[in-house]
Amino acid sequence: MSNDLETRPEVRVTELVNDIITDVQVLITQQLALFRHEIKGEIGRAREAGSLVVVGLGIVVMGCLLLCGMLVHLLAQIAPDLPLWACYGIVGAPIAALGGILCLLGIQRFGYFNRGTVELAHDLKEKVDG
Repeated sequence: MSNDLETRPEVRVTELVNDIITDVQVLITQQLALFRHEIKGEIGRAREAGSLVVVGLGIVVMGCLLLCGMLVHLLAQIAPDLPLWACYGIVGAPIAALGGILCLLGIQRFGYFNRGTVELAHDLKEKVDG
């Protein structure tokens, strides 16, 4: 009878430890499921916002093309001695240079974004594994 009493606490401790491990596993599984659900929601909202931005950019590009054409013809009227191709060059060159600079800056920042995302994913993996 004394042996039964002595083994019971060990069994209870073992059961408690197993229950704790099971609870931790369930909690991690639930957290990951919640994280996946939140990510899917964020992706959906980003897709919706991205669609609006793309349509808006298309309209802005069309408007800018018309405005650039207007500037070219205005320059041709102000300086009638300049050939039309020179007017296009005078208006187009600074715009192209500005666009190139902005593209380079964007590519540079995109590199920082990717590096941060990789570090975030690595940290998340360590937390889940660790």
